[in-house]
Amino acid sequence: MDSPFLSYLRQRSEVLRVHGGRHADSAVVSTAGLVNGGRSLVQAVLPSTVQLEVGPVADVPVRLDPGQFDQLLLNLVLNARDAMPEGGTLRISVTAEAAHGAATEPEWASRDPLYAVVRVSDTGVGIDPSIRPRLFEPFFSTKGARGTGLGLAVVAEIVDRFGGAIHVESRLGAGTTFAVRLPAASESAGE
Repeated sequence: MDSPFLSYLRQRSEVLRVHGGRHADSAVVSTAGLVNGGRSLVQAVLPSTVQLEVGPVADVPVRLDPGQFDQLLLNLVLNARDAMPEGGTLRISVTAEAAHGAATEPEWASRDPLYAVVRVSDTGVGIDPSIRPRLFEPFFSTKGARGTGLGLAVVAEIVDRFGGAIHVESRLGAGTTFAVRLPAASESAGE
């Protein structure tokens, strides 16, 4: 079994596989296709006590590596699942949002006028505000021996690699929403 550090390095090297300043496997893909295509994978990791709701799912073209999007989505889903030990509802949605007026978070400001915002929400235990600043640190985990602290660190690496941003909203006892904002591609998926 790998140590958490070796596991992190292996995942990080996969995330940072770069060719000529661009990700080697990036392509313009449909957010609707990515989310709908990953639905069976998501359902497979959820216990029967967690209900999956998908939608609305806007069809926004984005430039990224579909495999890394699957990894990003799966890591967010696994965290949501673990936040609902007694069961609950997990929601995945995608909206198209304009840059101006869409959010007040400064890290989301950009010259790109349109974004795909992928939200993964749960009705779980929520995140204590005192640990929020550490959520994306490698090896930080609230799961004890069950967690490596790599899932959200890898998510943050993937989001950053494709020019996006991530925002977290949470209330103790009322659940959490991770919103991943990715710049829309100027060309259509499949061109």
